[in-house]
Amino acid sequence: MGSDDEKKDKKSKKKSARDDDRDEKRDKKAKKDEEEKKEKKEKDKDERKKDEDEKKEKKEKDKEERKRSRSPKKRPKEESEKRPKEESAEERLRKEQSLKQREEQRLKDEVEQERIRMADDAKRMDRTVMLVGLSLRADERDVFEFFSGRAGTVRDVQIIRDARTGRSKGVAYVELGTAEGMVKALGMSGQTVKGAKVMVQASNVDNRGTRASSGR
Repeated sequence: MGSDDEKKDKKSKKKSARDDDRDEKRDKKAKKDEEEKKEKKEKDKDERKKDEDEKKEKKEKDKEERKRSRSPKKRPKEESEKRPKEESAEERLRKEQSLKQREEQRLKDEVEQERIRMADDAKRMDRTVMLVGLSLRADERDVFEFFSGRAGTVRDVQIIRDARTGRSKGVAYVELGTAEGMVKALGMSGQTVKGAKVMVQASNVDNRGTRASSGR
């Protein structure tokens, strides 16, 4: 009886040992599967993150490319900084040349005007006479009528007057229309204007201006 119980007890222990071993193997397998599943999950997560980063990077690159294609092409910084300076120098040179040309033209115009004035003064000198001994009562109209017709065209009459009182000094300058008219005027010397005998003599522009100034 005792031996049977011992056999049963041994048999029960062997079965319990096998069950424990089987449970242990099952637990190990379950733990291993769990670790593999967790590892796979982490790997999938890393793959998804990598894909998202690549997509984001590609999107940013495409955006930058579109922006460059829409904006005008820019010159290199060094060239863009150098170009305005070159243009500014060229502009200054053009302005200087333009000013120089205008100044040269102005000088030419002044020389030409002076030449014309001197030529005109010379012509006036050839047809201007001085009237001396003029009556103090005679005015420009009296002198004009005296020479007009008999000496041809009268261009200008100037009676020298006192600057303070405005009274005549008995001297007048008469510009005739032609040199021939001047010759005829000289032939009228000794005739009377407003009751006074006058002397007609040749004059020139320089003396005329000087006397007129001193008279005033």
